Amino acid sequence: MKQQIYISIFTALCLIFTSCEKEDEQAVNWKYDFSGCVPATSSSALEVVTFNIEQFRNSNYHDYKMSERLPYIASLIGQLDADVIALQEMGSEYWVSRLADELPGWESVFTPESSGSLSLAYLYKTSEIEVVEEETEAILDDWYAFPRSPFKIKVKHHGSGLEVFLINNHLKCCSGYENEGRRRDASEQLRDYIDTNLNDERVIVLGDLNDDISDVYSYDNVFWNFVEDANNYRFADIEIALGSSANFSYPGWPSHIDHILITNELFDNHQSSTTIKPSACQKDFLKKGSDHRPVMAVFK
Repeated sequence: MKQQIYISIFTALCLIFTSCEKEDEQAVNWKYDFSGCVPATSSSALEVVTFNIEQFRNSNYHDYKMSERLPYIASLIGQLDADVIALQEMGSEYWVSRLADELPGWESVFTPESSGSLSLAYLYKTSEIEVVEEETEAILDDWYAFPRSPFKIKVKHHGSGLEVFLINNHLKCCSGYENEGRRRDASEQLRDYIDTNLNDERVIVLGDLNDDISDVYSYDNVFWNFVEDANNYRFADIEIALGSSANFSYPGWPSHIDHILITNELFDNHQSSTTIKPSACQKDFLKKGSDHRPVMAVFK
């Protein structure tokens, strides 16, 4: 009799857990299929993405309305299934929240220093990421160097145990001596801030930095202050920058201007970096989605 009871209980528990497992594994029915264009992800690794979603605001974008773009971008992000995404060119906190609402199990954090239609934000998976609220702030209030104040948060990743500071940026665009000088000034201020305030911390500086990093032997590189200090800083996407233009983050030029910079506390954790190519699955991505591609770095 006891054996029968134990078997019944065991069977019931198996059914419950099997049912839960199926529910967890059940895929969301995304409106657009990007599954063939995204790498596999793992709960044991921290996956960080930078993504400039061009002009994500309440206006037509190449004749596409936000009612069309919302499920389109959400389908890409949901199937990419990274842990935390630094966003640029977000039109308002409202549209960031609307995007998060399209993503089951995701939440958003909007910058406390809005820059109008070109603001910064984050999306993160609540099952994988905890945001440390007291470390959430806009930093380095200098409009000339930073048209958008860098947006810092601290996250804890459950799977890997990593605690990391993220600093999201969208630096001054365009060529020319003055614009390059503004980006160089921003680079120097970021370095000073990290060295002074986040020494010995795991730090990831990422975003649309609007400049090339491939010239690693020249002072003309506006990020030279990071490049020359190879013992303490490294661009996790340097191999992309030095490789084929087919993998660049800004295909319209083409150029690679979206970067992920890490401090030496993360050198041993960094596994890989890749540019996501949504156009291989949805040919209208550059018109309907963004003129930038997402760039992802993985940390074990």
